Amino acid sequence: MYSLFQYTKKTSLKDQKIYKLFFLTFIFFLFSYSTASSQNTNNADLLEHAAQQTRDDQYDSSIAIIKQVQTRLDTSKNNPLYAKSFQVLAENFMNTSEYKKADSVLYIGNNILQQLSGNHSLLLADYYHTISRNLGAQNKYDAALSFEKKAFDIWTSVYGENHPLIASSLSQIVFNMRL
Repeated sequence: MYSLFQYTKKTSLKDQKIYKLFFLTFIFFLFSYSTASSQNTNNADLLEHAAQQTRDDQYDSSIAIIKQVQTRLDTSKNNPLYAKSFQVLAENFMNTSEYKKADSVLYIGNNILQQLSGNHSLLLADYYHTISRNLGAQNKYDAALSFEKKAFDIWTSVYGENHPLIASSLSQIVFNMRL
């Protein structure tokens, strides 16, 4: 059995260059993947911080963070985090009773999500839930109920019936069934 050193001694200079090029390309790929993954994690952390700022009624701070994340992701609009940034922005508008503004940014984010490839069903369910809450706040109960049922169906298929999100969704369904 040959070690790598012995093997390279027996290969031609051209083959050694190819192996080195392959090795360097592989290292570059690993570094690039690590950097991109790190940036996505950082952006996800920033969005979570923005959401916390919204919950703490720090709307200006939250919007500044969201704009920072959106600027970073502007070149990769097919990123689920880009869609999530619109949802967090909509939460700001909903908390300040600016429901029409929330409608418009939720529409943008929902369209981005619909165009993404891959399985983003949980994010989509979360979006449907937010849209339902926004529509319910505007007394558009029938439309809100439709979106909440979509969220409920996704969450039930993923988590089963004994999950806190199911209880939240059922609560929203009851709210939207006002007569």
